[in-house]
Parts: sequence; structure tokens; C-alpha cells
Amino acid sequence: MKIHDCKDDDKVGAGADETQQTHAAGVGEIHWHGDVDPLESRPQLINKVLPEVGCGLISGQWGTYKTFVAIDIATSAMSGVNFIDFAVIRKGGVLFIAAEGASEVPARIEAAIKAKCPDLHPAPFAWIEACPALIDPHTSANLAAKAKVVADRMKAEWKLPLALIVITQSSSAPATPRKAKTTTPRSVSASCRRWPSYPRPPAHSCSG
Repeated sequence: MKIHDCKDDDKVGAGADETQQTHAAGVGEIHWHGDVDPLESRPQLINKVLPEVGCGLISGQWGTYKTFVAIDIATSAMSGVNFIDFAVIRKGGVLFIAAEGASEVPARIEAAIKAKCPDLHPAPFAWIEACPALIDPHTSANLAAKAKVVADRMKAEWKLPLALIVITQSSSAPATPRKAKTTTPRSVSASCRRWPSYPRPPAHSCSG
């Protein structure tokens, strides 16, 4: 003989009522803490390090290996090889905007590729030797146009998306102290968000 538990009916009924009320109100499905993995709701470029879409900031004093880390991240993104122990989820090309130290970019990226992924040659890597001030209202559109040229070639030659844009300095030297105060991580992030979107916009990593 099977015993029917009325408490189960109450649970099912409560869930059904909640779903019905939600759809009736037209506000979407209700989600509860613990039901969704944060990493699944926010796709990753490098797992637990850098989101697929968004901005990251590598900050620190001069000589603390910020650009070294940025190049290591870039090499991982291009090759699919782990960054330290963190898996690359979305493999793709890299645009490196060298606002400083541009003359060292070819040697540094070549060394990183030889050490990490020697078979990747040529690599889906492009760089620009200068960057206008990111607080300039025209900068976003100008850089987005450059990025589109790079993205189109990467797609044509490597069949890869432009997955990462690295800016090696958060701003070019402002003209006045007043302007210097406006160049913050928030203003850099806002500038990046104004870039026109690709089918899946790249992440932007700024080392300041």
C-alpha cells in the first residue's frame, strides 16, 4: 500500500504558484542563491581570472612585472595553454596597445611564445605603438576602428575571434593635474564599454 504525503503536494503547489505568478507578472523567472554557478552566469576568457566580456586591471608600481603578466595572459589566450593553473576557456587573438615600451613588444612576445607555445608561429597577435588618452571622447571610436581591422584579419587568417585587448598603460600623460584626476580605472572601463560590440566582444585588460 502506497502512502501519499500531502506535504509533497504543498511543495509542488507552492512552486507552481510561484511560477504562475512570475509569468503572470511578466517579470521573468525567479532565481535563488545556490541554483546558478557564478562562473556559468558570467562566461570566462581565462577561468577565474578574466571574464570573456569586461575589463580587468593589472595595477602596481613600476617594475612589478605588470607587462610580463599581461604578455603571459596574452600568450595563453592565443595558444589555449593554461595561465599558471587556470584554464583558457575562450581561445582567440590578441591586440596589444603599447602606450609605453612599444619597442620591446616584438622581443617580449617572441620570448613568451617560444617558452609557452613554440609551434604557434605566426601568432594571432597584433600591436599598436601608441594610445591616445582614454578620457578623450574620440578615443573609443578610433580604437574600435583599429580593433575591427585586427579582428577581421584574425578571423580570415586564423579562424579565431579577437578575444583580448591589452592596454599597457591606463592613459597617456595628461596635460594638466586637473585632467590627471579624471584618469581612473572607472574612466578607463567606461571608455572600453563605449567600443562598438563585435558578435562576442573581447575582454580588455589594462596594466597601469
